[in-house]
Amino acid sequence: MDVVGVCIAIIAAILGAGYPILLQVTSRLNEKYKSEVVVTLFDKEPIKNRFVNSLFFIALPSVGIYYLAGLVLPEIHSICGNYLLIEKIIAGLLVIATTNLIIQFYHYIRLCMTYYRPEELVKHIKDRHVF
Repeated sequence: MDVVGVCIAIIAAILGAGYPILLQVTSRLNEKYKSEVVVTLFDKEPIKNRFVNSLFFIALPSVGIYYLAGLVLPEIHSICGNYLLIEKIIAGLLVIATTNLIIQFYHYIRLCMTYYRPEELVKHIKDRHVF
């Protein structure tokens, strides 16, 4: 499997398995703490928003662009003969998008773990939301 195939598999795994599990975990915050305030704080976390934006506005469009380029590049090849540079640039963008998504996913998991440990949550709230 080439690098692009690995990137697409990672994005599919995060979207298909990891993200739904984390959504389920975060939806149980209300049950755990019996407070909408904690859920509201979690929803406003920049880490959560960066992950969601990374997934839906960077990684998935990158996969779409790669597949669309696969449809268009043979036509470009028949016209100008050299499309390898374009293909390499698009593959490089996909690798960068996947790397960014993996980093954001890691931070999102750490945030979920913080919100599930009361002691760490209190420390996090004190550090982030100074009273």
